[in-house]
Amino acid sequence: MKVIITFLLLLSFNLAKSQKDSTLFGDWVLTKLEINSTILTPDSGKYKVKITDKEFGYVLDINWCSVRDWKTIKNEIVADPSFPCTKICCDDEKSIFYENLNYTGKYHFLNNNTVLIIENTRGIFYLKRSNWSNPDL
Repeated sequence: MKVIITFLLLLSFNLAKSQKDSTLFGDWVLTKLEINSTILTPDSGKYKVKITDKEFGYVLDINWCSVRDWKTIKNEIVADPSFPCTKICCDDEKSIFYENLNYTGKYHFLNNNTVLIIENTRGIFYLKRSNWSNPDL
């Protein structure tokens, strides 16, 4: 009996570990960032996010970051904080967007899942579904 209970617990842990909300899958563009009641609007289409079942990637200014170990738990995006980013050129590391980009945290959708809102300690991120595509992701 203990073996069966242990097996079921391990199985449920592994299933929970790998779950991902497929509603998140697709291409997104950051439309605004709210930090301490201040609303910041990035240049149009500059900060892009692509989410698939295998990874999510996002653009800084020029370089891409790729998060492969991610999951969703109770409407929260959880990811390993150490993830690789390309170093092609010169991102604006002093930009308030660069300093605060973090697409993990509690999330919900608006407007028939066309707007994604992610809230974490760095701010509230508003993303809109997009049609852009990057063949490298």
